[in-house]
Amino acid sequence: MATSSISYNQLDFGLFETRFLRAVSPLSDVDRPLQLNLLTASLSDPPRYNALSYCWGDISRTEAIEVDGVHVDVSQNLVEALRNSGVGPGELIWADAICINQADPYEKTNQIRIMGVIYSKAARTIAWLGKHGVHSKSAFSFLETLRK
Repeated sequence: MATSSISYNQLDFGLFETRFLRAVSPLSDVDRPLQLNLLTASLSDPPRYNALSYCWGDISRTEAIEVDGVHVDVSQNLVEALRNSGVGPGELIWADAICINQADPYEKTNQIRIMGVIYSKAARTIAWLGKHGVHSKSAFSFLETLRK
């Protein structure tokens, strides 16, 4: 859902390539704009990275972030997920809306096909369920009860 003029390099699907986002500054710092750089790597020998699983949410509600120096409008839910991911400067994170060129149907199909591999090779998978709501505390209490 990223909209702008990100310059996406062509992925080599034979080399099992995908893109990652490198945090320029702490993503949790709400006083700074989100600044990220895109990099390409092979999943055959991937760097250490985090994978983000989240719901795109209302795509009409967007916020600007910076990717490779370009302002990009992404869903507010993605911004919240990135801000709460715990990813620090220099760390990598994979987020489909930006790491996949959404304007390229061939790439999109290929990347969706390997999403299981992307998530399984991640050092950490972060599931963002959204901001806490009125029932969040009771839901986590219930999960804690199930764990015991």
